[in-house]
Amino acid sequence: MCRILLVDDEYLEREALRIIINRGVEEAQIVGETGFGKNAVQLTEELDPDIIFMDIKMPGMDGIEASKIIKEKNRDRIVIILTAYDEFEFAHKAIKAHVDDYILKPARPETILRAINSYIESIKVRRNSTQMKIQSLMNKIRKRDYKGAKEEFQKVIQHMTLLYSNDLKELKAKCKDLADEMLKISAEIGLNLDKIDKMKSELNFSDDVYLIEQNLFRILNEIFKEIIDKKLYDLQEDINAVLNYIERNFHKGISLEEVAEYINLSPYYLSKLFKKEMEMNFITYVTNRKIERAKELLENSNLPILNISLDLSFNEPNYFSKVFKKATGMTPSQYRDKKQREKRKKAEKLKNNLM
Repeated sequence: MCRILLVDDEYLEREALRIIINRGVEEAQIVGETGFGKNAVQLTEELDPDIIFMDIKMPGMDGIEASKIIKEKNRDRIVIILTAYDEFEFAHKAIKAHVDDYILKPARPETILRAINSYIESIKVRRNSTQMKIQSLMNKIRKRDYKGAKEEFQKVIQHMTLLYSNDLKELKAKCKDLADEMLKISAEIGLNLDKIDKMKSELNFSDDVYLIEQNLFRILNEIFKEIIDKKLYDLQEDINAVLNYIERNFHKGISLEEVAEYINLSPYYLSKLFKKEMEMNFITYVTNRKIERAKELLENSNLPILNISLDLSFNEPNYFSKVFKKATGMTPSQYRDKKQREKRKKAEKLKNNLM
C-alpha cells in the first residue's frame, strides 16, 4: 500500500485530491493532511508517507522549504510539488530542493493518477527490499548459521542506514523493530531473553548511529553465544555447530583437536567430514576467515597492522603479511591504501552528484 500525505492550505484543494486518489488508485492510502509546511515536516516523521503532494505557497514555511527539509532527512520520500505558478523561478527552486515531480494547478485527475502510478512499483521494491533482507537475516538465525547471520546483518544495517541517513528518529525506530524480530527468533529457539531484552532497552539511550549498530550486533552475538555455549543444534547439524564454533573463535588460533572435542567427534572423523562438506581442509578454512576479518579491519578501522596481526593470532607480523599477500596479491598496507582511495573516490562522486 502506497502511503500519501496531502499538504495544501486550501481545504477544497485537499478534498479534490482525496477524491481523485481514492477513486483512481486502489493501492493508495491517504495517511494525513495539513495546510502548513511546518506541520508537513512533523507529520512526515510521524506518519512515514511514501508520497507527499506539496502546495508551493502556504503561510509560514512554504512548500519549497518544507520539501527541502523532508528530502534532506530521507531522499527516498517522493515529493510532488503543486503550484498555480508556471514560472521558471519556482521550478528551479523545486529542483534545488530535490523534489521528484512538478504539477501545475488546476491539475487534471489523470495527471495526478499518472504521477502516483509512476512511483508505486519503486516504492514496493524499496519496502520489500528492506523486509526481504530482514527475513533473510532471521532465516540465518533460525538455521543457527552464525557467519551467514553476520553477513546478512551487515546488509540490513547498511540498507537501513542509507535509507534513513538523515532521520535518526526513524532509524532508531527501525533498529528497535529489528531487535524485536531477533527477540522473537530467540524465543522460538528457546533462549534466555533476559540479557538480550536488556540490550534492546539500551537502544533507547543513544543518538549515535555507530553505537546503535554496535548494540544491535551485541544482541546478535549474544544469541549465538547461547546457541554455541549450550550446543542448541539438531543431531544432524554437526557441521553447522563446527562452523559456528570456528566463527566465534577463529581469531584465537584454534585447532582441529579443540573443535573436535567441542563437538564430541574424533579429530580424524571431523577432518574427513569438514573436507567433504566444505571442499577444503580445516586449516585453509580458518586461515581464510582470518584473512577476511583482516580485510574488514584494514578497510574499516585505523588499527595498526601489528595489532590486527596479533588480534588474529599471527604472532609474527611478517608471517601475517606473507599469508595476506598470498591470499590477496597485496600486502596489508597496500590493501588499506587501495580501499582508502576507493572510499575517497566514492565520496567525491557522491558529493558531485548532490551538487
